[in-house]
Amino acid sequence: MKMDKCSFCGREKKEVNLLIAGMEGHICDNCVEQAHAIVEEEFKKDQGIDIRSDRMALQRLKEAAEKAKPPFRISIVNRDTK
Repeated sequence: MKMDKCSFCGREKKEVNLLIAGMEGHICDNCVEQAHAIVEEEFKKDQGIDIRSDRMALQRLKEAAEKAKPPFRISIVNRDTK
């Protein structure tokens, strides 16, 4: 039996609130939050812009991320469906 767990931190589905499945692995809500914080920090360091307080920069970043998405659906495995 295959056990769904986060490919980044190794937490199992029952240990997280949300587990997002991709083509080759999974990522949990905790790792998504951590990755988001890293992106904010790196963007501020590289660009000198705090995207948490600059709405225009955040919007441009969101638009760029949408364009970069691969053309496949990501399934969400939620804690209620264990």
